[in-house]
Parts: sequence; C-alpha cells; structure tokens
Amino acid sequence: MDLTVIGEPTVAQPLQKDTVGEKTFGDYTLSLETDKPLVVGTMVGLNVWMQKNGQPVTTIKPWLGATAHMVGLSEDGKAFVHAHPESEPKSMNGPDITFHTTFTKPGLYKLWAQMDHDGEVRTFPFVVEVKGKRTASAMREVFTCPVVGGKTDPAKKASAEFSDYKGTRYYFCCPGCKPKLDADPIKYATAK
Repeated sequence: MDLTVIGEPTVAQPLQKDTVGEKTFGDYTLSLETDKPLVVGTMVGLNVWMQKNGQPVTTIKPWLGATAHMVGLSEDGKAFVHAHPESEPKSMNGPDITFHTTFTKPGLYKLWAQMDHDGEVRTFPFVVEVKGKRTASAMREVFTCPVVGGKTDPAKKASAEFSDYKGTRYYFCCPGCKPKLDADPIKYATAK
C-alpha cells in the first residue's frame, strides 16, 4: 500500500520529561506515579490518579473493551507499549487506575492515558524517562513459562523474551505469553 501525506513537513519537537507530579488538563488534574523505577525489561506499575474540579473521578466507563488504555511511544518511534488496567476493584472506575507494562528500550517515552468520562473519550499525555537495562544477577530467575508451563533453556536466556515482576525474571516459551503476563501479572506471576 502506498500512502501519500500532503502538506508541509514538520520537524518533531524533542520530548521533555515531565518534572511535576500532577498535570492539569482543563478541569482535570492527573498524577502519574510508578511502583518502582522505570528500567528496561522490568515490569512496572503505572498508577494514574484522576480528579475533576478537585474531586476524585469515580465514574470512568468502559471503552473499547477496557476501563482505560495506556499507550506509549519511544522518542525515536521504534518502541511501543499498550496496557489496560489491572482487574482489581480499585482500578475499575477511578480515581486510581493502575497499568502494568514493560519497556523494551531506554530513553524518553510519550504516554497517553485514555478513558471515557462524562460520555467523552479523554486523552492525557505524559513524558517519562526509562533507564537502561537492569541486570538479572540480583533477581530470581524462572525458566518455566508462568503462562503455559513451557520450558526455556537457560543457555538461551540472552535471546528469550522475559518480564520482571516483584524481583523475579520470568522467561517465556513463546511470543504470545509475554503480553499475557504483562497484562495480568497477578494472575500469571505465581511461580514458586
């Protein structure tokens, strides 16, 4: 398929990391906090807390099959993340909405939190910085896939997909397993 874009070319503006804990968008104020430092290969919880006119928002409605969505793109456009809230009651309708994801490369990312409130899909941008690769030496390693139970050869771990969750690195037997653990770590990260 060919795609032709007309108009004057634009120069992308470099991203600037957000430096404040809360951001205001019209009547809405949102904060983005993480449950641990943003490091490549480490599953992280991104918690968005949302209020409107100073009052916590508790009436977020499902949209496209999920209560909310978090999408993100690295500054160079080569890494993409997409997450939905975990399925705990506290994150279903606000004001706290927690997403889990794993970033695959270091650098700045622009994230967009999207949710339906008051009958309108709202999109709120954030810019975060992800640090370089965390070493697995201090982490417990599990070579049995937490999703389907397949085995990963420890000798091939350098090329295997993995996610880190609560101090444990989980290796996956096939490409479809990583997104499942990333979407619902509480369900799958139960290896003993």
